Amino acid sequence: MPKEQERSLIQPELVTAKELVPTSSSVGKVVFDRTTTSQQEVVLLGGRLRHTPDQATIYIDGKRIQLSKTENAVFSILSSNVNLTVPASQIEETVWPNTSPNNSRLRLTIMRLRKKIDPDPESASIIQSEYRRGYKLVDTDELDKTVTLQSGKTLSFFTKSKKVEVDEKQIRLTKQESELLYILGEQTEIPVTREEIVEKLWQGSTNKYSLGTLVYRLRKKLGKEAIETLGGGKYRLSVVDPTVS
Repeated sequence: MPKEQERSLIQPELVTAKELVPTSSSVGKVVFDRTTTSQQEVVLLGGRLRHTPDQATIYIDGKRIQLSKTENAVFSILSSNVNLTVPASQIEETVWPNTSPNNSRLRLTIMRLRKKIDPDPESASIIQSEYRRGYKLVDTDELDKTVTLQSGKTLSFFTKSKKVEVDEKQIRLTKQESELLYILGEQTEIPVTREEIVEKLWQGSTNKYSLGTLVYRLRKKLGKEAIETLGGGKYRLSVVDPTVS
């Protein structure tokens, strides 16, 4: 993970920014600040679980679950460090600043979260405990494919959630940006025509600038060399050793 990521939480109190210092390679590292900028929806478990931090709400398999402020703060920390162990002491310092350590309140919050979101709370399959270390939110999304761009960056596609990672770091994409990237990633060796893309994204009806703007935005996030524009109004991901020139 990057050394510094600004994140916003709905918390019982505004807290001083703190960095979660890892004690091993498997421990998460994030920075929380005092900003009130809304945090984007987090999608986990292949789309089965959606967390909206601004509203302290989780949808799991379509069922709406309301979280308390404390539950939302704890879950936000864990979802910022998916598949990484976050030290219990650091969660406590962030959620309950300027108070004496009290592991029982964190354990109680974790227990309430498990009852709300885990189909089998006793198995702790979604929120896992690491003995004497902390807690980990486990995401079991399905990796579809990985391609290497000409720039050397690795692009990973996840089938269920439509998540995309660049060099193992998730990038934030709009719905249309994600859809376009998946269209180009389906068959990286075959260029896709403008007409095909417009049909899939806009059912064949859009102005002539919409696709160009979408490609421009994706290039800004992936690198300008990531998407090739070919003759005849065709586009292709610039991957290593494409078979079609």
